[in-house]
Amino acid sequence: MDSRIYHGSSGLLDFDAEGLKGMKTMFDMGSLRKTVHLLSRTLNYVSMSAMVAMMVLVCANVVMRPLGRPIMGTFEIVEFLTCVAVAFALPFTTSIHRHIAIDLLTHRLSKRSQARAEKIVTLLSMGIFSLLTWQLFVYARDLSRTGTVSPTMRIPLSPIVYATGFCCAMVCLVLLTNLLKSSLRSEGK
Repeated sequence: MDSRIYHGSSGLLDFDAEGLKGMKTMFDMGSLRKTVHLLSRTLNYVSMSAMVAMMVLVCANVVMRPLGRPIMGTFEIVEFLTCVAVAFALPFTTSIHRHIAIDLLTHRLSKRSQARAEKIVTLLSMGIFSLLTWQLFVYARDLSRTGTVSPTMRIPLSPIVYATGFCCAMVCLVLLTNLLKSSLRSEGK
């Protein structure tokens, strides 16, 4: 284990000041967080737009159906918009810590133990979202190769799966910046 980067009994979870200063020279932490937050916020606006589009489409379909003019493919479009609404909101939700957190045990721990638990959970989350990203890109590639489309409107499925994979990658980046920020904060920087 390189003592310039890690130290202490908790190993990978404690960064020393020298290692953090070195990382800080590689990239400006403030500008990285701002860029990631801005991109996350932009994706969230796409998510909100998808929600509005879904609402308008469903309402229009409800109004048009009794007139004998239902909107064809409403179900498929709502499925795609739901995927966009959920996936594109994930990075921003993670960025502003609005996800579900269950602290049945952690609130009883010391501040230092809480910080370590948060780092462990963040690392596990990064691992899970990394796997999701990888598998979504693999799946999207397979869908693209086979030319899989939706049954009614014949919309290619791979772009939506690629977009979902991108959003999961953004969640990983958000979690990384959160981890680095909490490590800097724990060092008193």
